[in-house]
Amino acid sequence: MYEVAFNVKYEGFLALFFVLPGLAFIALFLLIIRFREKLVSWNILVLGKPATTKSIAISASVLLIFSVLCTGSSAFSLGSKTLSLISSYDRGSYFVVEGYVEDFNSMPYTGRQRETFSVNGIRFSYSDSIVTPAFNNTASHGGPIREGKYVRISYIDNDIIKLELRK
Repeated sequence: MYEVAFNVKYEGFLALFFVLPGLAFIALFLLIIRFREKLVSWNILVLGKPATTKSIAISASVLLIFSVLCTGSSAFSLGSKTLSLISSYDRGSYFVVEGYVEDFNSMPYTGRQRETFSVNGIRFSYSDSIVTPAFNNTASHGGPIREGKYVRISYIDNDIIKLELRK
């Protein structure tokens, strides 16, 4: 009997929350452009000089373009990876390994390295400081993988798309 600890089909889309701050910046810069006349009356400085509607519009537009490019590329990258993993999962185009967790090397709580382990000679490596739709919950941050634990892992390359723990 197994307990499902992670399934990309149900939890993979959570990685897309990474783009929310970018969307907030886009909204902020759109508001600044929209209400630039009001901002001029607040006596703010743009590049060390008193703001004009033109200087506010130009500055906010440059930042808006940068935000759209960064947020868009992140959303596209994460979205396409998420859809690719879910599609492969649905088609059954993945490998499964089952056995005891061996050679477990936990990531320190402060990060700066990847957590690694192997199951029947298949090596896995991940970090919760890397944004991915695949499993990346390290033991130091509450993840379920420990040395000697019996697991069944569905994976594509090094991406864990389903993690099951034997009860």
